[in-house]
Amino acid sequence: MIRKPAPVKPDENKNSVDLLIEQRRRQAEQKNFRRQKRRLFKASLVCALIVMGLAYYSSDASLIKTVSVKGNVSLSRTDVLELAGITAQSRWLTVFAPQVKNALQQYPLIVSASVRHERGNQIVIEIEEREPVGYRYIEEPEILFKDGTVVKMDERMTGLIARIPLIVGFQSEEQSADLAMAFRHVPAAMISLISEIQQYEVSYDPNMIRLIMHDGNQFFSSYYSMDVLSEYNSIVSNLNKPNSCIYVDEMSKSAYTQLCPGEADPNAPAEGESDENSDTNGTETE
Repeated sequence: MIRKPAPVKPDENKNSVDLLIEQRRRQAEQKNFRRQKRRLFKASLVCALIVMGLAYYSSDASLIKTVSVKGNVSLSRTDVLELAGITAQSRWLTVFAPQVKNALQQYPLIVSASVRHERGNQIVIEIEEREPVGYRYIEEPEILFKDGTVVKMDERMTGLIARIPLIVGFQSEEQSADLAMAFRHVPAAMISLISEIQQYEVSYDPNMIRLIMHDGNQFFSSYYSMDVLSEYNSIVSNLNKPNSCIYVDEMSKSAYTQLCPGEADPNAPAEGESDENSDTNGTETE
């Protein structure tokens, strides 16, 4: 005979449901507690990092230790740092390299720039400057560079005047470009030997270049034979007298001496005397 299960009393069924609900409630509370605990840990960690960051930022440990400036010739180190916006109070992490690079390249004397961070809170700045030909005064002082750029002179460029010549003439845009082209391959060391660059008009060339050198000599050349100036020291070593005038033959690119403009020929016969056998030829200097 099969026995029937004993009927469950109503109170016992109710207790089972209450226990299940209580169990799930406790599980939910524990899960919520663990979630809140993780959130609290993350918040505490973030706060700790913020406090540590603020402490580091406000300490001397975050300051830039050294700034290395490379490639500057005309600009001083101080000029470069001023243009970069870097001071003794600048923080290493807050120097944004692209921003500093852009600020440097906005200055007309700088062709390109690079900025990088290095260990030990160091900043390295490298720049490439435009190479100057000379300075001149057209309404206001300006500098002509080898790439043909003409820049109004400011106080940072005044130091250039001691190293580059004064340009007289060649005022049109085309003449300026041609003059810059003529000096493109002339070393800066040679340019520093020049006192003045003058436009010297002759019958066959209205744009003859006349250089007044610091040593008293004069150098005459066309746009297209100015590279001979690179051999100036060798040419001068073969001169027979100081304050000579050196001319460059455009075709052969050879240099020779000849009477300076307005100079009397010492070999010319006195007035009334025969000029037979007089020699007025120049002396060629290879």
